Amino acid sequence: MVRFYDKVYIRPAGARITTVAKSALASGWTLLPAGIKVTQENSMKTEADVTTAMGDGTDNVGSEAAVLEMQLINFTGNNETAIRAALINQNVDIVMYDSGLDTKAQVIFNTVLHPTTEYASGKEAVIKLSGKKRYATSGLAALTEISLT
Repeated sequence: MVRFYDKVYIRPAGARITTVAKSALASGWTLLPAGIKVTQENSMKTEADVTTAMGDGTDNVGSEAAVLEMQLINFTGNNETAIRAALINQNVDIVMYDSGLDTKAQVIFNTVLHPTTEYASGKEAVIKLSGKKRYATSGLAALTEISLT
């Protein structure tokens, strides 16, 4: 199923959840961005992080990483300052979901995001958010799906 993730919420890193009410997101999390638009150039994914080559030609994956890449447009200097203050060197949980298909959301727990502003000729100015949360394959995954009620 194709989804267009247009709702993004953050909070200081906290207890892991498996279900959350949309009203709780609205009241206990921060909608990111407020007045800014999230482009279609966003993704949450997992990837192998630390691997060890095995004697049979395969790789043993000892750790994975949950990776976030996102772009925001229509921001002001004040928005940029607020986003930087909220995210740089701060552990956060970040949720994104498609408001048209709003029963499931994707979340990365306890990650640090870095905002990078890009101004380029012939393009809209963007804030790129990127982050990576590493975790052992034997532990809890940092990227998971949760239910919205």
